[in-house]
Amino acid sequence: MSSNGNGNGNRLIPLSSLQVGEWGRIDSLQDSADFSQRLHDLGFVPGSLVRVRRRSPLRDPIEYEVRNTRICLRRRESDHILVHPGSPDEAAAL
Repeated sequence: MSSNGNGNGNRLIPLSSLQVGEWGRIDSLQDSADFSQRLHDLGFVPGSLVRVRRRSPLRDPIEYEVRNTRICLRRRESDHILVHPGSPDEAAAL
């Protein structure tokens, strides 16, 4: 079990690993420049908070909320977005 503060916040995981209702703070985009620019244009910017809203019945695509916008991405796309997992308060403190 991780402790409060730095326990969870320093760990980077793919955005696709978060469960419905979980939050993270975007750290980096790990894909081609063109695709990273597309994600950036959609609001997936390093430092932004993102929450998993829901998953389709077959778990793909996944609906995310980022910068007050809901966006669906396929798992293979969200695999390339690295986040610091945590609650909104923990994620905001990073």
